[in-house]
Amino acid sequence: ASNKLYEYASINLPILANNNPTVQKDVEKYDIGVVTDDFEQGLELLSKRIAECKANCKVFSAQNQWEDEADKLRNVINQL
Repeated sequence: ASNKLYEYASINLPILANNNPTVQKDVEKYDIGVVTDDFEQGLELLSKRIAECKANCKVFSAQNQWEDEADKLRNVINQL
């Protein structure tokens, strides 16, 4: 997924994204925003769920820390 997804979520900024399968997966899994190709509809949907999505951004950020990913990468490298 785009780094912007992680950056925005880290500051509790809900995501409004187009139908990109990679981004859509995380946005929907963690319920951190809205994925649509209709910008106006997306804004309307997001405005109704802004508090919920902001709270979910905190969870997403806590579960997707770079330090955790770095540990996974180190483990893979050590197994080579």
